[in-house]
Amino acid sequence: MHVLFTGLNGLIGSYLARLVGHKYFSSELKVSSFVRSSSYSNHTISSRSISDDVYFGSCASIHELSFAVSRSKPDLIVHIAQHRYTPNIIKALSSSGHNCSLLVVGTTGVFSKFSSCSSPYLHGEQLLLESGLDFCLIRPSMIYGSRLDKNIHKLYERIAAGKFLLLPNNGSSKFQPVFYKDISFALFSLIDRWMYDRFFAHRFINLPGPDTLSLREICTLIALYSANPSLRTIPLSLDLAHLAAKFSFAVLREKSPILPEQILRLREDKVFHLIGI
Repeated sequence: MHVLFTGLNGLIGSYLARLVGHKYFSSELKVSSFVRSSSYSNHTISSRSISDDVYFGSCASIHELSFAVSRSKPDLIVHIAQHRYTPNIIKALSSSGHNCSLLVVGTTGVFSKFSSCSSPYLHGEQLLLESGLDFCLIRPSMIYGSRLDKNIHKLYERIAAGKFLLLPNNGSSKFQPVFYKDISFALFSLIDRWMYDRFFAHRFINLPGPDTLSLREICTLIALYSANPSLRTIPLSLDLAHLAAKFSFAVLREKSPILPEQILRLREDKVFHLIGI
């Protein structure tokens, strides 16, 4: 059995690689990894240890993806890299003439009422449905638990440093943070089951965390467990916060501490049921 991973060197992928390695290290499972950088320092120990073959390229390139697919001929692709590249995975399979199962990490952002937030994810999910491929897509909520997460660790660093925190709408928006290792374990369980069944029983699975917390409650908990227990906040309207985020992104681009999309989604409570359909 042959599995091709994208994003195996990342936060979720690295822990998943440990789980896969512990169970399937001496089995017939062959692992290929598709990564952006050939730099040895960018490869985690766990991802290096389980990978039989490594293909270098970007998920933004259909040509590079097609090369990896045509060479590896996987039975299953586990796409952990950004969900916005899912259409490229599907096109790469089509152009290479290869057919296999897909396990994709999506996002609960697909449920946003703001089309600027949800449309890329809706497009990827629709293409999966139209592809005719056997697939399963999991939708984690806000991911936390590591310096590499793109959400809560930024809050932690700012709060721990005693800096003032802009809190749109007084931090009333609801979240369900999910621990990154829980996502890795969910993927491992799905891969493990797929190894026996050779198909996925569910096409879409919501994967929120167990607790519902407001943004203010999350910040209060971070302050409680950081070196600086006093939470220093500046209340701000959502409209003004969105304007500030747009200005920040226009100036700093990828280095901006917050994106306009993230402010827009603060107008919505991100509370979901754990379901598989």
